[in-house]
Amino acid sequence: MNRPMKLAWAALVALLVLAGQSVPGALAAQEPATTSAAAIAERCRGPEHRQFDFWLGNWAVSDSAGQILGHNEITRVADGCGLYENWRGARGEGGVSVNTYDPALRRWTQRWVGAGSTLWLEGGLVGADMVLSGTAPRPTPRGPVLDRITWTPLPDGRVRQVWDVSSDGGQSWTRSFAGYYARRPDDTVSAAMDAVYARFSRAYRMGEPDSVVTLYTENPLYLPRQGPVLAGRQVLRTQFVFLDRIREAGGTAHLSFESVGRGASGELGWDVGYYTLQVQQADGTRTPAARGKFTTVWRRGADGAWRIHVDGFSPAPPPAPDA
Repeated sequence: MNRPMKLAWAALVALLVLAGQSVPGALAAQEPATTSAAAIAERCRGPEHRQFDFWLGNWAVSDSAGQILGHNEITRVADGCGLYENWRGARGEGGVSVNTYDPALRRWTQRWVGAGSTLWLEGGLVGADMVLSGTAPRPTPRGPVLDRITWTPLPDGRVRQVWDVSSDGGQSWTRSFAGYYARRPDDTVSAAMDAVYARFSRAYRMGEPDSVVTLYTENPLYLPRQGPVLAGRQVLRTQFVFLDRIREAGGTAHLSFESVGRGASGELGWDVGYYTLQVQQADGTRTPAARGKFTTVWRRGADGAWRIHVDGFSPAPPPAPDA
């Protein structure tokens, strides 16, 4: 094993020890032979399955002038293996779609059924955008067309969706729909938490421990599974130095979050869920995914931004086989 690979492995070992994982078992783990429902659901907790999570939420959709076009609710279904879309247009039309990451195809798929239309789309992330397109022409009153839909997360927490069609095999495109998603009032705190988690995941991918620390309050409390409670950003920074080592070795850390319950009252909020961590080494190979549970307490600052104030985590056991 060359030196960069050794460093990446050493960093992962350090992280697993910090998280309380059994290092020999974690590094030697192989794909389980069981095909139980729980095992299948576990395969949907990898970082690829969380790429479209920025679309989750209860949204009001408007055009560029602010006129309401409809409402769209996106929820996680099938134990995290898919996203379900429920669209209700302002003129009474509706439609639904199921979206999922297909590990065999290594791309996202969408199956949409609406008033008089069906879409079969495939694709994936292009930079920060989710881009899905039709692989075969779809008949319309104007003749057969190809479809391409792009979802873009915006810095202010909104999502922009554009739908383009082509009648010449993809040589040119015409805009069919453009909408801006704004979270409905009861979804704003949840959206703020998700935005912080998205920045958390990006900082892991980029190997930036300093960026991770900025997502906490000025005087956070950090509760590792073993050892004393840690206080303050300066001490907290030492818990993420492994990201420097992974980056220097040419690797990438992929971290995703899955919330199972959250709430807020006044200036405080809370969130409980699961995290999944996987390291891609310089040669493209990936370590076995490490999964754990987390509990966070949030505080809204004077600037209105939500940050993590208390962070506790522990390893999660593997799913039990079906009886």
